[in-house]
Amino acid sequence: KKQPYDRVLGNEKASVTVVEYSSLSCHHCADFHEKTLPEIEKKYVETGKVQFLVRPFPLNPSALSGAMLTMCAPEDKYYPFLKVLFSMQSKWAMSLDFKESLKGIARVGGISDEQFETCMKDKELEDKLIKMRSEATETLKIEATPTFFVNGEKLQGSASVEAFSKLIDKHLSQGEEKSK
Repeated sequence: KKQPYDRVLGNEKASVTVVEYSSLSCHHCADFHEKTLPEIEKKYVETGKVQFLVRPFPLNPSALSGAMLTMCAPEDKYYPFLKVLFSMQSKWAMSLDFKESLKGIARVGGISDEQFETCMKDKELEDKLIKMRSEATETLKIEATPTFFVNGEKLQGSASVEAFSKLIDKHLSQGEEKSK
């Protein structure tokens, strides 16, 4: 079910939806974004077969601040920011002054220091992200990141391109059966 903070990658009318719950401080999530997602994007998202969306599931304060930053970025910058935050994870997510590191990343991404500070002080956004995480824990029984849902079918951990393809293809063929 679509959430108000969802940012969709790909065709919003695609018959298959992949939802990822991830934490910006989780190295398995970073691995997925660097190694697996580009393949999935090429094969399914760019071809219009799949809509992909990432929902924040922050596991600690740095991941929460990172998630807030992605939500404060213009919608079309959401995925570019995610990509950068995952690729630079080792440089900011575990550091004690992660907010300073995030501020530098934000600046490079075109977000002013003032906009960054305003974003980090947005209590409503912070509460919303924490609430989204606890609702996902309760209703979807998410225990670890990354956790994926392919048209509602759960896939936990950093799955391979092959495992994803198998699940996506299964749902694509079910969609074709229904439309006949």
